[in-house]
Amino acid sequence: MNSTYKTSWFRAIPSFFGVLSIYVLLPSCDFWSDDFVVKIGNGNDVRVRLEFRENSGISKIQLYSESENYLLTAKELENKNTICFAFSEKGEGLVHVVVYTPIDTVLSQHYVERGFTVKLFFDNGKITTLDPTGY
Repeated sequence: MNSTYKTSWFRAIPSFFGVLSIYVLLPSCDFWSDDFVVKIGNGNDVRVRLEFRENSGISKIQLYSESENYLLTAKELENKNTICFAFSEKGEGLVHVVVYTPIDTVLSQHYVERGFTVKLFFDNGKITTLDPTGY
């Protein structure tokens, strides 16, 4: 075996494990202990993760599916930057996210089915879909 090949392979191992550990340790709705996360919902079939900047002018946020409906006030969102909404879904359905600000109301709805993890980000008056399914 060529010694150059051995050396480059051994150099790649730390980067591979570094990248692997980042994906394993990335925050998700499984890490409920995070002080900046609000956890709501009574299931685990579908998960919606909404991230937002603190002090982004949010008055309240509503998240709802066919089976559950939550309304979080500005007070409940104080010092938070993420909401994880986990709920039961036996088949196909929709999840709705409504962000209320003093000057606007922003609605985002998403098709979901069992196993989906929808990742969203609210900033500058709009909701951006980062990952629609989590697959």
